[in-house]
Amino acid sequence: MKYIKITVVLILLLICPLTGMGAWQSDGNLKVAMLDIISRVENENIDAVTISDMLQARLVEKKAFRILERTLLNKILEEKKLHMMGLTDADASSVGLMAGADKIITGSISRMAGRYVILVKGIDTRSGVVELADQEMFLDVRDIPNAVQVIADRIVRKARGESIEASSVPSRESVSESVLKSGIYKAVAAGYKSTWKLNISSNTIAGTSSWDCCPGPRIDPMLGTIIDGKTVRIIRDCTGQGIEGACEQVFEGVIFGNSAAGKITMNGRDLGWTWSMTLIK
Repeated sequence: MKYIKITVVLILLLICPLTGMGAWQSDGNLKVAMLDIISRVENENIDAVTISDMLQARLVEKKAFRILERTLLNKILEEKKLHMMGLTDADASSVGLMAGADKIITGSISRMAGRYVILVKGIDTRSGVVELADQEMFLDVRDIPNAVQVIADRIVRKARGESIEASSVPSRESVSESVLKSGIYKAVAAGYKSTWKLNISSNTIAGTSSWDCCPGPRIDPMLGTIIDGKTVRIIRDCTGQGIEGACEQVFEGVIFGNSAAGKITMNGRDLGWTWSMTLIK
């Protein structure tokens, strides 16, 4: 009987908005922090950082909240010597509060019974109460971009007070094709903000990126390709960016809707940097 009660409670948490949800309803000025997604999948190379970038980019695109930079949270974690794997909901709320956020989003990706599950929680930074929760299940890692889109949309809808039915595992045929369009993109690369003006024709990308840094304001050419409609590779000529000799940055990532996110290499070296871009105009 005890296990039946626990199961019923979990189902209700995932289907219905939690108490206090009205606090998530705002005009887009609610400050929300987001910690990196944690991978609990063993013996598989799951790029949790890129999943985090994708989810953050999708939430920014929805314009329901003011999403704070994750780099600030990482600095707080380092200063407090906290580790993501052992982080409790109370720890997460404290980190969010120190970052000046009203709410904080945490999440994880796991695998059980042959299915992948992304679980996300929204926590009030002052009370430490979990005010919303959602999950999305899928069959293959190639379905991650679609799963991220779905869960981001559901988070926003729940934050608005909507009642949503529990999600089911999508079939391969239900996964929608992602499409990038010509326009102006808001980008974040290795923590630096930039504006990218891209012209996309078929699978070819050409344009420019504007920066306020590195070491000063500059505009650089961008060339790239879209591969199989699902991944993107963009090359930036960063010569003169505070280093001697030629400089080439390669942005490779996964496309989801009118956004993309992934990893950066510079002159062929992987420095652990990530990037994301979202269409704004």
